[in-house]
Amino acid sequence: MNKDTKECLINLLLDLESKEYQNIEREANAVNIFNVLKLTRAEIRHSNFLAWLLDPSENHGLGTTFSKYFFYEIFNNLKDLDDCRFDFGKLFLESIDKFIIYRERFNIDILMVAANQLVCIENKIDTFTHDQQLTHYREKLNRQYPAHEKLFLYLTPNCEDISDYPDWQKISYQAVSTTIQKVLETSPLNQETEILLKNYQKIIKGEIMNEDTEIEKLCLEIYRKHKTAFDLIDKYRPNNDLKISDEINEFLQSRQDIIYENGNFNAGKNCLKFTTNTMLNFLPQSPTMQEKLWTKGCYFLYEIHLKSKEIKAVLFHCIDSDSTKQKLAEHKINQIFALSQTNYREFNIKKQGNLSKNWQYYTVYAKSLLLDEKADDNVESIISKLKSKLTTFIDKELPEFENKIKTTLGPIA
Repeated sequence: MNKDTKECLINLLLDLESKEYQNIEREANAVNIFNVLKLTRAEIRHSNFLAWLLDPSENHGLGTTFSKYFFYEIFNNLKDLDDCRFDFGKLFLESIDKFIIYRERFNIDILMVAANQLVCIENKIDTFTHDQQLTHYREKLNRQYPAHEKLFLYLTPNCEDISDYPDWQKISYQAVSTTIQKVLETSPLNQETEILLKNYQKIIKGEIMNEDTEIEKLCLEIYRKHKTAFDLIDKYRPNNDLKISDEINEFLQSRQDIIYENGNFNAGKNCLKFTTNTMLNFLPQSPTMQEKLWTKGCYFLYEIHLKSKEIKAVLFHCIDSDSTKQKLAEHKINQIFALSQTNYREFNIKKQGNLSKNWQYYTVYAKSLLLDEKADDNVESIISKLKSKLTTFIDKELPEFENKIKTTLGPIA
């Protein structure tokens, strides 16, 4: 190690004792109940929590405080809109403590109903409106509550355009974050509610709104100051992805009932491929495929995607060939396509792309290798679970899948 490199590392070690770094470490190690329960992107859970906060009869001890601040934020966002004729004065004076809160009534995320007013909240985080659902919700509520004055709110962090739904008003999650901040600053809170509100506000800022927090700015500042040291640490840190890939590679090589050739195809370390004698016999080999993809030149492969923990059956199709062998393969591939149109749940043909102008490839089967990973799972535990899932797939599910092809399409040629 040269003198300059050593000095960079020593300077970083000295900075790790600073108050600024201790703040980062404290923030990184802080317990957040929404992270622990893996609820940060779950729309249903967000709607549950918001409905709980908006309901004055719930046990958070806030009464109508959250609702008042929340609707005040909405009023400030909408007061300049000519087409929003909802009477907020009536809401604050008459309805705020009379609302009954419903979850998933008529499939609506949050529905608030008082004697003569109604608030409908559709909540979207990672998804978008579809199938004219906003129109359907409005029409349903107009039929069910014809005399009620209505406010339709579309709560979302994204930039989706809802101009096709003029009765709906788009509200950012920033309104929720601002509401929580006002509650924290002005209201006496029991300890449990205060912790939940602070946890939830961090989730909104960091996970939903992706705001540039002070901690993020400090991290960037420290990284710029010690870039050489951090890059050196990154170079020598243990690579768990590579370890998982190498272990699963060895596992597949040890299996005698599949055909696996590591390195003989154009795939990364996180996409491992194999085939079987059944499919090699069913579909004739292709000289063109041998050149482009795999030494076995097969039309049918299984892919293990380590990043997404998913296994797929992939079918390659030559769309421009005159050879007799490839015409036979094309006939059998078309049979598999036809099979996908039946009621067999295993088959679901999806075009993935083109290898060249003559070659297309399709996913015909996909299965998630759900691992039920826990926060404290180490790399050895993940590898063990992956091997177990793959063993079950290769021993049981793969033969059942291929048997469906054999019995439905006839004997292997």
